[in-house]
Amino acid sequence: MKKISSVCRLAEDKNFEVTVNIYYDETNEFDEGEMTFTHVRTGTEHDTVDQVLSTWSEEDVNEQKKWCKLVEAIENDELLSQKIFDEREIIEY
Repeated sequence: MKKISSVCRLAEDKNFEVTVNIYYDETNEFDEGEMTFTHVRTGTEHDTVDQVLSTWSEEDVNEQKKWCKLVEAIENDELLSQKIFDEREIIEY
């Protein structure tokens, strides 16, 4: 399995970011891969982007809003996989 990654972050505050990874079989051109999300502070990998948020429950309210905005943007990005396969290092929302 090969791994490619992109950093997804808020344009308004670049400190809010999540690394999105895709693991795929490079010998199979039809393999869309499996997406994981890496916690920016701990380096822990999760299967869904909302799991990354679950460990930030002690953030202040304004920071929580920014994290939620980023997670929502990632979840709603229908072209996210394509952007990562296009080797975009940084994807801003």
